[in-house]
Amino acid sequence: MRGRAFLPLTLMLLWVLPASGAARQDSHHGTKWWKDSPFRQELGLSDDQSGKIEAIFQSTLPRLRELYDASQREEAQLKKVVDANEAENIVSAQIDRTEEARCAFNKTRTLMLYRMRLVLSPEQRAKFRKVHEDWERQRHKTSGDERR
Repeated sequence: MRGRAFLPLTLMLLWVLPASGAARQDSHHGTKWWKDSPFRQELGLSDDQSGKIEAIFQSTLPRLRELYDASQREEAQLKKVVDANEAENIVSAQIDRTEEARCAFNKTRTLMLYRMRLVLSPEQRAKFRKVHEDWERQRHKTSGDERR
């Protein structure tokens, strides 16, 4: 039951910031769904709600970029120590640093999305979930067709 409560939050995670290009607006997953978009209209977001969500995003974005860059640096360092066949304790310590950096990024990102979710009414959250599920089905159908 507890996992279901966070499903809408997880869906927002997928739509606001792409995991691999965190805090960057360069893919369709990185679009600002709360701005001028058909999705905003479908949810019935007011200008006030859109502004509040944008403010949450903008206030968090610099920290997200910092944390993402730090996680990328730690990941690169991990690759180096693994490629150099360093002692297991060195590799283990670098894994810890890498995972801590990822965790800090993901925690900040999730809290941002939680704050955004709080701006939505319960009805808007339900619509968000449905629209996102439809979008995911269409995306998987399209990507499945491309593999043939």
